[in-house]
Amino acid sequence: RSGGELLRKIRYLSVAVDACRRCPDADMQELRRRTEAAVKVQQPLYFELDRLKTSKFIQPHVQRQAEEDFKALNDLLPVAQLDQMAAKYGLYHILLAVAGLSGAALSPQRIFDVWVRLFFPPESVAAIHTFTNAVGDRGMRAAQPAAQFPFFLLRGAGPFFLQAQAPAAEQLDRQFPRQVMAMLRELHERTTADQVWDALVVVPLLEYCNCLWASSAPDASPDAVAWVANEVLKLPVFSRSEEQIFTFYVEMIREVDQWLPRLLVLVPNPPQEATAVMQEHLAGVMVQFLDSWTSGLRGGACTGARLDLFVAVHHQVEVVIQQLRQALSSPAQQEALTRTEANIQELCHRSRLSRLAIT
Repeated sequence: RSGGELLRKIRYLSVAVDACRRCPDADMQELRRRTEAAVKVQQPLYFELDRLKTSKFIQPHVQRQAEEDFKALNDLLPVAQLDQMAAKYGLYHILLAVAGLSGAALSPQRIFDVWVRLFFPPESVAAIHTFTNAVGDRGMRAAQPAAQFPFFLLRGAGPFFLQAQAPAAEQLDRQFPRQVMAMLRELHERTTADQVWDALVVVPLLEYCNCLWASSAPDASPDAVAWVANEVLKLPVFSRSEEQIFTFYVEMIREVDQWLPRLLVLVPNPPQEATAVMQEHLAGVMVQFLDSWTSGLRGGACTGARLDLFVAVHHQVEVVIQQLRQALSSPAQQEALTRTEANIQELCHRSRLSRLAIT
């Protein structure tokens, strides 16, 4: 069975951790670090290379190198070597797991680079993702439209952090938001380290990708454009309330000309007038977010402290709505803004009634 030797050694490490509860702290910490690296990094790396070395589509020299590295992974390797191996094959999600290990000392710039390369890999590794993950001839024909995000859009169904031999993929999942959320949830299971989950890095990057995907994917729904705000920032590692998400996006829109240039240096073929494109995209996200937020509050019979939190920021929300009305001309977006204003009026009316009832 593939992985038998490595998995046996990982089990031995786990047994050693249980047996050494009375060992000196330094020895215990070292055992735990080695076990953590083996389970969270080496095991998924092992099964990724198992998949690579058997791919019929990648170049022979890449297959041969993957075969050699795969054999080396039967032994427990130091983190630095695992880091280099994951980077070689463009397995940037595994590099993020490396960054989250206890005692990891990756610089903020290195972690930023890894996040960006996860979505925009260099050509040398983008080809590996394209040809390894494409599902037969149909997958190869699908490769060109999905070349923008090959790691996500050309990866068949199944986990991103493999814990066993990967089954043959039967179909592609071309829903970019769904694939990204699946990877983020799996990464969250492996690390909650602050240096990995910096919202000021992750969210602007995801919104840039969201902008590209929404403008190029024929099946992208305009109503689903706010998935980063509505789903990513509610992951336990961020756990932002709607009021906090609103404030975060207001600041992100205001500072787009500060964070976007740093990102554009690392991505291929940025759109012309990128700042204006991103501002329009983020305005659309804000419209959808405000609509879903206020509609959810109104429909959920919101009262008490939850209502008070919204009322405390509703003046800021109304200012943003007026700015959005001037910036956007889409009838659907104007209709969503009108609906949001009606929701705000109803919620403020409930707040006044609540205060009168108390007095």
